[in-house]
Amino acid sequence: MAMGPTRLVDANRIVSLALPPVEITIDPAFTYVGGPSFQLYGIAHAEQHLFVVADERRMIQRLVWVQFEGYLPDNQRTYRYPVTQTVDIGGVPFIYDTSTAAIGPAIAERPDSDLAAAANHLRAHGYGMSDDVESQRFVYLIEPDNRNELMIIYGESSDVAETVHPKTARERALASFSVRFT
Repeated sequence: MAMGPTRLVDANRIVSLALPPVEITIDPAFTYVGGPSFQLYGIAHAEQHLFVVADERRMIQRLVWVQFEGYLPDNQRTYRYPVTQTVDIGGVPFIYDTSTAAIGPAIAERPDSDLAAAANHLRAHGYGMSDDVESQRFVYLIEPDNRNELMIIYGESSDVAETVHPKTARERALASFSVRFT
């Protein structure tokens, strides 16, 4: 059991008491690996919780990355995302997008990014990642000021996406977690 200032993790369930008050349950096929809490780019605070499905060599096949993030009080920034797609999760609209990324070059370009923090944490716990990852990102902006967000990212190695699971990437992503706002 791990505990943050306003969040508790028990097995594959995250309970957040604030920003936002929510329970997130991850499919039991995933293993909780913990996650870092850190200052992001000197302007925001991020708290990550990482869950993986890995093969016998500890290469990650599938990942659920939950991130609570908020701007620091010393700035007036707000989160602004282009809204091209939304999906209802737990009764609220999440902004949704998808991407394929080469992890190594992305980390080399921005070694202080949240992606780098997640990858470094996973590596420190003995996990490796494919360099080619397909991801589905779900973002909930916490109103009224949009200075905080809940982000859930589902990622899988491209070879897994093509061979193992018959559903679409979005269906696989949404089947890997559930959200209940409290």
